[in-house]
Amino acid sequence: SCTSSDARPPSSWPDTAITDWQLLDADVSFLGTEQDYTALSVERRLGDGSRLIVGRDVEDIDDRDEIFSVAAAWLILIAAALAIGGSIAMGRAVGRRIDAVTQTARRVMAGSLTERIPLRGTGDDFDALATTLNQMLGRIEEALESVRRVSDNVAHELRTPLARLHADLDDLRGATSDDERQRLADQALAEAERLQAIFDALLRIARIESGRHLAGMRRVDLTTLLADAAELHIPDAEAHGQRIESRVAPGLEIEADPNLLFQAVSNLLDNAVKYGGDGAVITVSARRERDRITIEVADTGPGIAADQRERVTERFFRGSGTTGLPGTGLGLALVAAIVAAHKWTLEIADARPGALVRIRC
Repeated sequence: SCTSSDARPPSSWPDTAITDWQLLDADVSFLGTEQDYTALSVERRLGDGSRLIVGRDVEDIDDRDEIFSVAAAWLILIAAALAIGGSIAMGRAVGRRIDAVTQTARRVMAGSLTERIPLRGTGDDFDALATTLNQMLGRIEEALESVRRVSDNVAHELRTPLARLHADLDDLRGATSDDERQRLADQALAEAERLQAIFDALLRIARIESGRHLAGMRRVDLTTLLADAAELHIPDAEAHGQRIESRVAPGLEIEADPNLLFQAVSNLLDNAVKYGGDGAVITVSARRERDRITIEVADTGPGIAADQRERVTERFFRGSGTTGLPGTGLGLALVAAIVAAHKWTLEIADARPGALVRIRC
């Protein structure tokens, strides 16, 4: 601080009074050397008329401010460079991942259904997308393989009845007696009916799987429906010395297509009668379990081998114990299609003894 009465006042002493805080460039002579200072100053008038100026040197503050400004500018430049570099690197990484998806899709379109999109193991969104696409490709491969198997099975299953039909018709042309002609005509008609049944079942399964058979969804009295299905098969069961028992809880209702549900239960009962063996006991049961209803059809016959339970719902698949027995191998396939159309679950199990088919609705 300096006053105007100082023996050596600053050479830059202001002529006019400083009315408020302001920056003052002060030139101070010290030991014959003039030094420049910038001070934040304020002036007070003393009682004797002298002027008192008090100032704070702000040179260090200005220097730091300049350093901060330069550092901020460099930080902005470095951040911009990192952002640009990161964008370029990310763009290349994204491009490589997209190229991997594109190349895999092209190989799949070329016919290589076993191709899958490579995973990086990073768990990022691209890995999640690749996992989903790989699952989709797996489902497509399974579906196409199923179609191929069905096509092979259709060709195999139709070859025998067509050959028999052709042979019967050929023999019919050369038949000499009415009895022989009648026998051959009956055989040809039976083979034609078998072909018709196969085509009808395949068409029905296709329509159910495409959702075209679910227009009749409504509230169904399940207790009455199961009783009707069991009553329908009692004569056939009695012809084989079998007994059908009903263990259906009263008052059960369910949202379903009644015609398809009746078809599914009827197919299960038909299988139990055909493959349960003479004297078997066939049980139809239904019960409520919390928020679902479980329907079961069981028999005390030889059952289904454990290694064949996953395949019995395939079209035309017939287990090892069905040789010589009537059937097309489409009954459980139709049941599986009906269950899937209703978004229910189907389980093939062991009744100990016999087979157990469980539908969880």
